[in-house]
Amino acid sequence: MRRIITWMASAIFLTGLAFADEWDGKLVDANCTNPLGGVHACDPATTTTNFGIVINGDSYLLNNKGNRKAAAAVKFRAETTDADHPAVLPVNVIVTGKKAGKTILVDSLVIDTE
Repeated sequence: MRRIITWMASAIFLTGLAFADEWDGKLVDANCTNPLGGVHACDPATTTTNFGIVINGDSYLLNNKGNRKAAAAVKFRAETTDADHPAVLPVNVIVTGKKAGKTILVDSLVIDTE
């Protein structure tokens, strides 16, 4: 019985991953808040710890996992940028995950280099 329950739980989890959505948008510093809710388009810095993403004019916050992935991506981008060719702002990203209200539960986040 335990084996069947474990198998069913695994199948449900993997099915959930198959239905993850993908968005591309502008990565922003989520501490730049709008009094009416949402985030402004403040570009993130290497010290930013709370991120949001603006997708077609709508703003969403990233969950803790997304914040860690975004911070790592922004820092890596800064460290690998040639001093003669500084990184271009804004930071556009491709995010995979699920929406939960105004938060995105991030599975993956990569900086869009195109």
